[in-house]
Amino acid sequence: MPFTAEELEAMRLADEEIEREFEESYSAQYADAEISKWLDDLAVNDTLDHKQIHNKRRRRAYRARKKNAAPDTAMSEAARKKTQTK
Repeated sequence: MPFTAEELEAMRLADEEIEREFEESYSAQYADAEISKWLDDLAVNDTLDHKQIHNKRRRRAYRARKKNAAPDTAMSEAARKKTQTK
């Protein structure tokens, strides 16, 4: 038994409302997670001295650069030597 036009319209409106609420909820959860991560970083940084914080930031930037590097350029020197000897 097919749905009437009024029932289809009511289902469409309900689907839109559910989707809108889900998107709002998801973005709020994402924002809460980002704030929590930021607060955790602040708490950790409070226990570190200036040099340790500097080194932490350098390591994070290095890892970010390596993550975006091409796979062949990210290969370690030992792995390159191993593949060249075969």
